Amino acid sequence: MKLPKAICFDLDDTLIEAYGNPRDAWNAVLKDNADALAGIKIDELSDTIGDVTRRFWKDERLSQIWRADIIGARREIMRLARFEFEKKAAKTLDELIGREIADRFSAYRDANLRINDSAIPVLAKLTELGIRLGVITNGTSVVQRAKMDRFGLTKFFHLVQIEGEVGVGKPDLEACRCALNHLRLAATDVWMVGDNLEWDVSAPQRLGITGIWFNPNNIPFTLNPPIPDRTIASLSLVVPLAE
Repeated sequence: MKLPKAICFDLDDTLIEAYGNPRDAWNAVLKDNADALAGIKIDELSDTIGDVTRRFWKDERLSQIWRADIIGARREIMRLARFEFEKKAAKTLDELIGREIADRFSAYRDANLRINDSAIPVLAKLTELGIRLGVITNGTSVVQRAKMDRFGLTKFFHLVQIEGEVGVGKPDLEACRCALNHLRLAATDVWMVGDNLEWDVSAPQRLGITGIWFNPNNIPFTLNPPIPDRTIASLSLVVPLAE
């Protein structure tokens, strides 16, 4: 594997622990609001929300529309889940309560954002090695830059490419091309590191970028495309690969 002149990182659930374990997060919020959900089985509602969430974000059209408004997306997911739950459980969930729970979930997620323990040491070491760094992330400028500033990440990057600022996001190949143009490097001189096999590995690979899959939860991998150039369970493993 060719050593890189630049490495681009995904932000959410790579450098920052943002959206992992959604079921646990929803359960925590629902249990905190148990009084408002009297008569409703929280586990059943949580399962329904989980099913709707997975379908929602797998839909390319919905994903493209809503990822720029994550708070609105959660309200919409809760609205859809409320209808589905009512059909299955024959229980009515008040619309305003559903919206309030969605907003409390957003607040819970924001309060529980954490930086990956290895992120700062890895970025500092890569900088010391003379490797240029970039971050490529979907979402809005205000939200994503606030996360980076909150955890002191911005100073490490030559490139901060946010979907809401450049008008194109992953997995569109134009997002990768935009990054390459900014870095003024050939695709073969760049690595991309992220947790999404399609967005952070497969799409960059189509242009010749080395795709490194960050898989901290050891998700089982089949020998079907996309096949990452490397798989790492810890961000700290990027450094020995790049030295």
